[in-house]
Amino acid sequence: MKPQRPEFTCLIGCEEMLLPSLMLGADGGTIATSGVVPEVIMALYHAFLAGNFAEAKRIQFKLLELINTMLVGPNFPDGFRAGASLRGFSLGSNRQLISPKEQVDLAGIRSKIACILADCGFAEAAGACQRAESPANNGAKAAGVEVDAMVREIMSRLQVKR
Repeated sequence: MKPQRPEFTCLIGCEEMLLPSLMLGADGGTIATSGVVPEVIMALYHAFLAGNFAEAKRIQFKLLELINTMLVGPNFPDGFRAGASLRGFSLGSNRQLISPKEQVDLAGIRSKIACILADCGFAEAAGACQRAESPANNGAKAAGVEVDAMVREIMSRLQVKR
């Protein structure tokens, strides 16, 4: 599109495609996690512009972990509300009643979001982070290895040039 219409702006709307879209010529994105970690989104964007693709990829994977965790909540958008509250923003309470089990699930999700935020350098969330190794975490690590291999293969095929 850009060669025919250089003034055309292309923004994407999902975290899963932010870095790949930038690599293919997109201008940026309007994505949900930017309401919780706008600094992280900008860090990815600036790393990409600087040609630091390893750092941009590292941040991209953290964003994937964050968005997937925020989407798991018992009632949408509880995960986003938890993420914002960990950053000090109050978005109010849920209008739907949540069961005791859902409250426990949400506490676990809140803790995982806090750990992700702490890993991204947001100290205010570190106190709510309670890490626990589990088989589910090991599966996520294995999936990350598969995704890493796919990204390397695609990058070698594209031979990204700046």
